[in-house]
Amino acid sequence: MPEVERYFWTEEDIKALPTLPEPVETFDLVTNEKIVLKVVKWGLFQHLIHPRWPGAPAEKLTISLRLWMAPGYESPRAPYLDLHQGHLISILYPFLQKPDYKDFEIIITKRGAAPKAYFEVEFRKPE
Repeated sequence: MPEVERYFWTEEDIKALPTLPEPVETFDLVTNEKIVLKVVKWGLFQHLIHPRWPGAPAEKLTISLRLWMAPGYESPRAPYLDLHQGHLISILYPFLQKPDYKDFEIIITKRGAAPKAYFEVEFRKPE
């Protein structure tokens, strides 16, 4: 599959989004961890987070991407995951706008540690 374009949001864009409904199921991986997702529905939201890395602000308004998972791909606590990582959202957002996004698995691997972590993303059709 060809590489998808990235999309970036301004604070004004984020403030125009609805607030992320509770409960929040925060997506996080440890360094070099890989996860396979299959999304059936998604939405963009604003969310006030409280970063934990050294030197982080006490709170930060951020964009959140809620991904509802297909059966067998759900989180143990909820049928959805909430992503707050701007880099990761900017990769996934253009892909999720494609009409056939539900046909693909999304493989995400985390590299590095916050706040400089980044994600490798692969899109593949299940066999």
